[in-house]
Amino acid sequence: MKLRVSKADFPYTVEIIQEFLDAGDAFFTESVYHFYPELRGLSKAEVAETLLAVYRNKEAEMDVKALAYQAAWDEHGAEIVSGFEGVFSLDLSKHLNDMQARVCLNPICPRYLDTHTFDIFYLFSGMGSLEMVVHEVAHFVWFMVWNRLFQDSPEEYDTPHLKWVFSEIAIDPIVLDARLRRFTRGEQPAYSYFYDIMVDGQNFMEMIRALYRENDMAGFMAKGYALCQKHEAAIREVME
Repeated sequence: MKLRVSKADFPYTVEIIQEFLDAGDAFFTESVYHFYPELRGLSKAEVAETLLAVYRNKEAEMDVKALAYQAAWDEHGAEIVSGFEGVFSLDLSKHLNDMQARVCLNPICPRYLDTHTFDIFYLFSGMGSLEMVVHEVAHFVWFMVWNRLFQDSPEEYDTPHLKWVFSEIAIDPIVLDARLRRFTRGEQPAYSYFYDIMVDGQNFMEMIRALYRENDMAGFMAKGYALCQKHEAAIREVME
């Protein structure tokens, strides 16, 4: 498992930020506007023009951050790989050696499972970037293992499919596992609304955590997904 960090170019930067603005999801648009309030109400052409000025102003800083994020991985990557190998009971020496992270102005950090690429916001510290790295790498490893087990379609691994939703819930016990824990700040690494789900008088995330503790990875995947299927309505309700 290897990771190369570089700076996102401007065409990609404006394209991905505009994509999230066009999606109309308040969770994402407000995240963008929080950091770039000057974009609110602008046309696409005006967004591009405004972001170009921001990009030119922050370009040198992004170059520095790319070096810092790479240095953090180079120093701690072996420990992270070992942690994932333990969590998934898998030798990763011949897997995910093509991962790429792009330092970006976008505060929303998408991942692309097919190309093993993801974005990292430029305002993290070097060590702080590893929290995002661990989160995204967890998804790459998760779906690699998932596909081997269930041999289903990768088209179902992205939003809004329930398999994507479960992967975002499962991030919690995975990155809080003692083998990866030190790279994660706080006690709620998944989307905040997942911690509000109550079913049958129990907190859903606590049920997921219990399944993780009590099963190997294959068992956790199968039983956890079955639990998500059973309570999909409650999960979708908090996501609205």
